Amino acid sequence: VGALDMAAFVGHHPSEAPPGTLYRYSSGDSVLLSAVLAGALPPDLHDTFPQRFLFGPLGMRSAVFEQDRAGTFVGSSYVYATPRDMARFGTLYLHDGCWDGERVLPEGWVARSTEVNPVFVVEASYEWSRDGDAVPGRHWWTNHPVPDLGIDSVWPSVPPDAFQAAGHWGQSITVVPSEQLVVVRTADDREPGALDEDRFLSLALAVAQGAG
Repeated sequence: VGALDMAAFVGHHPSEAPPGTLYRYSSGDSVLLSAVLAGALPPDLHDTFPQRFLFGPLGMRSAVFEQDRAGTFVGSSYVYATPRDMARFGTLYLHDGCWDGERVLPEGWVARSTEVNPVFVVEASYEWSRDGDAVPGRHWWTNHPVPDLGIDSVWPSVPPDAFQAAGHWGQSITVVPSEQLVVVRTADDREPGALDEDRFLSLALAVAQGAG
C-alpha cells in the first residue's frame, strides 16, 4: 500500500544532490512532477487534464490514470490502457507529438524527452549496474549508445533511434522512428530475463519490414 500523499512522502526525504546534477532512477521524481502539475492548474482543470488534453484527443477511451488520496496523478505508474490505446500513445511520439495533423505536445518535446539524459552522461562515475537496461532519456528509455561511457545500444538489432516506455512486469511501448514502427507488448514477466527483448524487437521489425 502506497502513501496517501505520495508527493508529500517523497518531499519529506532529503535530497541526495541538487537538481540536475545527479542521475538516479526514481519513481519519486515522477510523482513530484505530477505534484508540480497539480499546483499549476486549477483543481477543476487538473482532475480532467489527462483526459481533455491527451487521452481525449488521441481517442484513448480505455485509458485510466490513477490518483492518490491527495488527488495527485501517480506519474510514476498506474496508467492502464488497452494495447490499441497504448499504441495510440506511441504513435503520438512517432509523429513528433502530433495527432491527425494537430499538435498535441509542444514542438521539440519528443526530441528532448528521447535524447540521452545529459546528467547521465556528465556523471560518468555512475556505474550503470542495472544490467540490460536501456540508457535513460527523460521519462523514456533510449537505445542510444554512449561511447564515452562504454555503453552500446541495449537492443543491438534495432536502430539506435528507438525508445521505450517500460512498465511493470514487461508492459512496454517501443517506438522506432526510422522504421515508422510502434510495438506494444503486454506481459506478466515476473522473472528477470524472461524475455530476450532484442530478439523480440528484431522479430517485430522483421515482420513490419516484410509487411511493407
